[in-house]
Amino acid sequence: IVIQEGNDLFITLSANSILIVEGDSAVLEAFVNIPPSEIGAVLWTPGDFLSCDSCLITKVVPLNTQEYRVTVSDLAGCTATDYVIIVVKKDTKVYIPNAFSPDGDIINDNFTLFGDDKVKRIISMKIFDRWGGLMFQGDDIPPNDPQYGWDGTTKGQPVELGVYVYMFIVEFTDGRQEVFSGDVTVTKKVGP
Repeated sequence: IVIQEGNDLFITLSANSILIVEGDSAVLEAFVNIPPSEIGAVLWTPGDFLSCDSCLITKVVPLNTQEYRVTVSDLAGCTATDYVIIVVKKDTKVYIPNAFSPDGDIINDNFTLFGDDKVKRIISMKIFDRWGGLMFQGDDIPPNDPQYGWDGTTKGQPVELGVYVYMFIVEFTDGRQEVFSGDVTVTKKVGP
């Protein structure tokens, strides 16, 4: 009796990583070296956000960057596994002004962070002078509302014209947090 050598089960995915924008979908396709009639089982893990976790072709709409693994077994019990990383680019719009004029004219008098509906809150906002001295700190601030931001004063007195450093810790509606830092210029002030 001559027993012919069998083929090892082999699986590959169409890509090792896929970049999508938050809210978009991606199609995942697993290619195997055996006919469909010889496939025993297909399992994608995790099964979250998949249209089918037991199909060779499935659609995924993840909320965050996620690795997906697919394992295929043949009728003889042999298995093969491959993986793909879906990178979710957060298309969040955040705007931080680079200057403001706290001169009391009610136009551009306060400094804060502005964002789209994915910005839940400003966990912390800090303003420093060029020597690292803390000029302002606010916690749990609503975005897009300058009245809760920095008014260009420290200890009740207007700050000098010049450049100041800011640091925002922001929470988004999906639960992630991000730090934004940079500088802002105070261009005018009230008083002498």
